[in-house]
Amino acid sequence: MISESLQRTFALASSGRKLTSQFVTGICGGFDGNDIGDEVARETSFSARAEVMKLKAVIAVDSVYGNTKLVAEAFKEEIEKAGHEVELINLRKEFRVPSEGDLLFIGSPTRVAKMTAKAKKFVKKLDAAAWSGKTVVVFDTHMPLPDDPEKQKKAMKWVEPGAAGRLSVLTAERGLKVHSPPLRFMVSDMKGPLAPGELEKARALAREIIA
Repeated sequence: MISESLQRTFALASSGRKLTSQFVTGICGGFDGNDIGDEVARETSFSARAEVMKLKAVIAVDSVYGNTKLVAEAFKEEIEKAGHEVELINLRKEFRVPSEGDLLFIGSPTRVAKMTAKAKKFVKKLDAAAWSGKTVVVFDTHMPLPDDPEKQKKAMKWVEPGAAGRLSVLTAERGLKVHSPPLRFMVSDMKGPLAPGELEKARALAREIIA
C-alpha cells in the first residue's frame, strides 16, 4: 500500500508543480523500504529531476522578408519537441525585452553588412544581470555569394561579419555569455527564400545546443 507521503508526492507531480529530488527524498525518507516502494520512490525522484531540468528558451527575432523568422520558428519547434518551453518574440511586431529564461536566441537578417536597428536595440536593452551566465545564441540570414572568385571577394564586405558577427560582439560587450560560433543561414536571393537545407541545419543546431 502506498504511504500518505508518497500519495502526496504523486499528487504534486500530477498537478504540474516542479519537484526537486531533495524534496522527493525528504517526503519518501520514511518509506517502509520494500522493493516495490523503493522502485516507486526512485521513479518519482527521476521524474522530478527531469521536470527540474526543463528549460525556458526565449527567441527574439527581427525579420524583414520572413526568412530569419522561419529560422527562429524552426528553432522553436525543435526545442519544444525536446520538451522545453519556448517564447518567440517577433521584434517587428512587438518590441519587448524579457528578463527571465535559461537560454536566449537573438536573430536578425544581414542588411548592408549590419544587424537591423531593432535587433541592436534589443541587445542594448537586455538586463545584463538577469541574463548573466545564461547562454546567448546569435543567428542571422545573409545573401548568397557569387560563384565567381572576383565577384565573391567584392561581395564579401556585405556578408562578413554580418548581423550575427556584429550582434555577437555587441552581446559580449554587455558582459553576456555568447555561443560560438554565431549561427548563419543563407538565402537563395536578396529577398529569399532560404537556401535548400538551411531549415534542416537550423533544427540540427537547435538539438545540438540544448543537448
